[in-house]
Amino acid sequence: QDPTRMYNEVHEGAILPRLFKVSKKTGDLEAGYYFVVINTTDAPVGYDFRLPFSEINSVRAGKERWPLQDGWLRRIYAPYEVVVLGPITSEPVETMLEQGLFR
Repeated sequence: QDPTRMYNEVHEGAILPRLFKVSKKTGDLEAGYYFVVINTTDAPVGYDFRLPFSEINSVRAGKERWPLQDGWLRRIYAPYEVVVLGPITSEPVETMLEQGLFR
């Protein structure tokens, strides 16, 4: 299995990262920014991405904290794995948003 696979069987991205903003606490969900990262394939996939927050050096994934390397999260995602990262309470770096890297 190729851990650098870029696409799934229907030529969508092997990994789908999405950034969401929760404006106020809702139930058990704290306010802040959350990434949802989904492996859309039946194989492990390596995926690195830069988080658009300059002040953080780790991000919460459930009860764990995952370290960042110079703002990058580097990880291999299991087949069909869905990961929710956050909450991140600092504001995103505006230039990264302006570049269209995150919406």
